[in-house]
Order: sequence, then C-alpha cells, then structure tokens
Amino acid sequence: MTTLENRIQQVEDRIKKAAQAGGRKREDVLLLAVTKTWGADVVRKAYDAGLRNFGENYVQEALEKIENLKNEIPEAKWHFIGHLQSNKVKNLIGKFEMIHSVDRISLAEEISKRVDQNPDVNEPQKILIEVNIANEESKNGISFEALPEFLDEIQAFQHIMVRGLMIMPPISESKTEVKRLFNQIRDEKDRLSTRLSSPHSLIELSMGTSHDYVEAIEAGATIVRLGTTLFGERE
Repeated sequence: MTTLENRIQQVEDRIKKAAQAGGRKREDVLLLAVTKTWGADVVRKAYDAGLRNFGENYVQEALEKIENLKNEIPEAKWHFIGHLQSNKVKNLIGKFEMIHSVDRISLAEEISKRVDQNPDVNEPQKILIEVNIANEESKNGISFEALPEFLDEIQAFQHIMVRGLMIMPPISESKTEVKRLFNQIRDEKDRLSTRLSSPHSLIELSMGTSHDYVEAIEAGATIVRLGTTLFGERE
C-alpha cells in the first residue's frame, strides 16, 4: 500500500470506531478530503485509493481541477468549503454537490438567483450554514444567537436547500473543552431543526478537521473535513 492508502485506512478505522462510540455506523459519516492547494495528481491518486468526496476553498483553483479531472474521476463529488464572495457564485452553480459556507442572507439570495437563471441546473443547490460557535473575529460565520432568525429568513429562497450546519470551532488543547463545544453544537442543531420546513433540514453537521475529527464524530458529526491527516503537511 502507498503512504496515502495507509493514511486513508487509518482514518477509516478511526472513523468507524468513533461512529460506534457514538452509537452510529461508519456509513453515517462522510469523509470529505480537503484538497485545497493540492494538485490534480493528488486528487487523482486519492480517487484511485477510494475517496469520492473532495473539498475546495478557492473558486478558481477548484474550477480548474474540476475541469481537468472531469473525465478521469467521473464519480467524484465536489464540495465548496471556503469563504464565498457573492460575485463568484455564478461560477460555482452546477459544479458542487454542496456549498458549506453560507454565512449571510445576501449570499443565500445570490445562490438561489443564479440557480434559477442557469438552464442546466434542475434542482436546488444544497447548502450548509456556517456558524461561528465562539464568535471569533478571525473566522467567518454567523453567531448562534443570530441562527434562529437566519433559519427563518433563508427559507424564503426557492432554489436552495438547507441541509445543515458547518462549524469551525476554536482550536483547543483540551479534549474536554472540544467535546463540550461539539456536544453543544449538536444539541443546538437538534433544538433548531423544528424551525425548518421541507425541503429544508438540519440533517448534516459538518464539523471536525484533522486535529479533532474523532471527538466530532463521537458528538454527532455527519461530515468531517480532513486534509493534513490524509495528505500530510503542505509544502
């Protein structure tokens, strides 16, 4: 096995154990390989090793990879996980399985409008709402305090489908603190889920990165975003 295949296997084992610890199955957690700044050759190798879901942070870089690889990795699903400017939305529509980083109503409105205007897209764009759990100035996302009103407003747009929340919690040395935050997020998600009407839902909880994905899964994450753990440190 290659180094990448070994890393994937180790991650798979940890995901399975963490899911079981939380009373769930391995299939309940989506492994999202974060391939930002990695070239198409790395994505191709990851695909050959069995990965199918890839997360990108930068619009132009993502679009170039998608175009270059579209015939080589036909079953790949792309997720946009970076901060998204409204003027870049039109370039993303129809290319991404899910946009994880919707953090303002104006962005949701723009996504819905661009889906409506694109004749090649026949279904709503799936999105996650990005929440800034600790209200850190250095991070994007809305506050938990603003989330209820945000959920009420976002349902006005026909051509998006809310699927859940995306969280980037503060990095903490304390596993206890990390678990407390993740449990808080899960409980808040469950509490707020009744505010949404079909086809919207809060089914997905995207939280957990290379340093805390095990704790995230144990707390209820349905999507984990892993880069360094799979591919090593970027040069």
